[in-house]
Amino acid sequence: MKKTLQTVAGKICEFVLPIRLSYEMGNGKTLAICTLSDMSLLKEIISRKDIMSEIFLVGRLLSENRGIDNILETIHNYPQLKYLIFCGRDVKGHLPGQALISLYNYGTREDGYIVGARGSNPTLKSTKEVISYFRTNIEIVDLIGTRDICQLKLLVDKLIGQ
Repeated sequence: MKKTLQTVAGKICEFVLPIRLSYEMGNGKTLAICTLSDMSLLKEIISRKDIMSEIFLVGRLLSENRGIDNILETIHNYPQLKYLIFCGRDVKGHLPGQALISLYNYGTREDGYIVGARGSNPTLKSTKEVISYFRTNIEIVDLIGTRDICQLKLLVDKLIGQ
């Protein structure tokens, strides 16, 4: 019953509060930035040509299940990606940033539940292969809560220069 209610509530939110902008492609190859629920930070990064020229993409993450499955699929499909920076505000209740870091550190149970995740429904449909690829081929940079564009730019330059 609880999962059905969450699904219905999610569909209502998508209809009532549609968020059109979810990501923007850059010109880089090895680094992606996730601003979690921070739409103003997402827009600020997109407006910065000096950052967008160096990163593969910047996007948001609002859910601890389907959203993470989408990120994992993207990472698996673009093997040139090496780094994923998390910044901005995490989504209250869902905590997808915290869930993705838990996935990276601890993996999932057999039923797809992310070990150590504190969100309301951190269960994935991604295959073990896709999850394993993420955990072994990506370096996570946890800046959750950070909104300082200058700090992000310095980090991007440092990672791209490695």
